[in-house]
Amino acid sequence: MPGGPFRSSILLTFPAAMLAACGVPEPQESVALPEVTPTPARTFTPTPRPTLQAPVAEVRTAGAEPDEILGLPTPLLASGEEPYWTAEFAEGWITFSRPGLPLVEVPMPELPANQSGTLSFQAERLGIVLETSVCGDVADALPVTITFEEVEYLGCAVSGEINPAVSVETNWQELIPTSLTAIDACLAATDGPRLLRALYPREEGTVGMILVDSVGRYEECGAETETGDVAFLDPIMPDQAEIWFEGEAIFSRSGTSLVCRETGVEFDVDGAGVFHPAGCG
Repeated sequence: MPGGPFRSSILLTFPAAMLAACGVPEPQESVALPEVTPTPARTFTPTPRPTLQAPVAEVRTAGAEPDEILGLPTPLLASGEEPYWTAEFAEGWITFSRPGLPLVEVPMPELPANQSGTLSFQAERLGIVLETSVCGDVADALPVTITFEEVEYLGCAVSGEINPAVSVETNWQELIPTSLTAIDACLAATDGPRLLRALYPREEGTVGMILVDSVGRYEECGAETETGDVAFLDPIMPDQAEIWFEGEAIFSRSGTSLVCRETGVEFDVDGAGVFHPAGCG
């Protein structure tokens, strides 16, 4: 064919510069890329969690165990009124109790061997003063003053073992006669008969109490001891009510309370009602 092979040979022998001038891109030389070494996969080693140790419970040890204090054989039992309180000096401990308030228990410190007249000492948070003199009309008793949180508690200390029946009787039962106006006001403010499950001093001139109805629900009531004015009456959960409990004791007010089926010993409180130290069956 005319021109066919000749034209092909010309095209094949065009210089690269002429191809570029005609818009044909100049072939590029191949460039060798550097070898890339792959990064090894990272291994994740978790940091072990620290072992949590349970807090170490405080271990309290009893203090000294004197055979006698100011001539009276131990244990000593002390009590006082206005406000009512008790204290026990026994087995290396001093246990201070007030109705409706937390128990205070401290170890007995070392006491001087030669004791006479007045014995004064500090047992952690308690300041104790005992005297060898007459204490009211109580035979073989020592006047005692206990200072706690800047309040002085006056009473008498005698030698003797704890009588559980007496111990349970002298809880908040002692507060009932002076709190009847407040108790009656709280009972009247409820929607039905109640038993008194706990009674405790609150602000000056007022008392608080835990009431329980026939199906075991609790209410907390506060009222003034003189006027009977009720400050509050609220439902309360069992775990909140139990903070104020002292054993199983319950009081049934004559005429305006639930009838408590007695289980064990009971005490008549000046005709105002019946105090059941062992609770109700």
